[in-house]
Amino acid sequence: VFQVIGYIIGIALPPIIYSRFGWKALGIIFGIIISFAFLVSLFGSRERKEFSVDQPLGLRKSFSFTFKNRSFLSFVFANIFGQYAFAVMLAAVPFYAKYVLNLKPQEMFSILIMTFVVAFPFLFVWRPLLNKFGPKTCFMVAIAIFGISVMPYTFVSSISGALVCSGFVGIGLS
Repeated sequence: VFQVIGYIIGIALPPIIYSRFGWKALGIIFGIIISFAFLVSLFGSRERKEFSVDQPLGLRKSFSFTFKNRSFLSFVFANIFGQYAFAVMLAAVPFYAKYVLNLKPQEMFSILIMTFVVAFPFLFVWRPLLNKFGPKTCFMVAIAIFGISVMPYTFVSSISGALVCSGFVGIGLS
């Protein structure tokens, strides 16, 4: 939920801030917001006593165990590639909207927002599916939905079609 809210804020606020105050102010404001968010998350992070009794592993041994854990590595690489694909899509949408759909900047925003309008309620749809089928299956299905839903952008040349595609992207994103 917070990730989707963060995406919405990250897309909606920058144009407003840099058009009024400039790029430097945008960087400063977002730097403060991000720093504050990290500090808030640190206050909620506590190590439980029962987990701090054992002697911690050394750096070399920690790396060794980490890179031998195939499940962890599979998840990390799949997650990195999934996040990368979504970030590339977010970066490409303004170009797609401008050069393929011939939209004005304020109209471009609707394509991005549609993704999150659909993603937010689908967070609550995925939850029971996650409990029923497990995280691995749900993650793979979500990535498949995301991958399939970006393909029609190749053929879509209207804003209504782009909005439908963006809605399906939102299902996979959530």
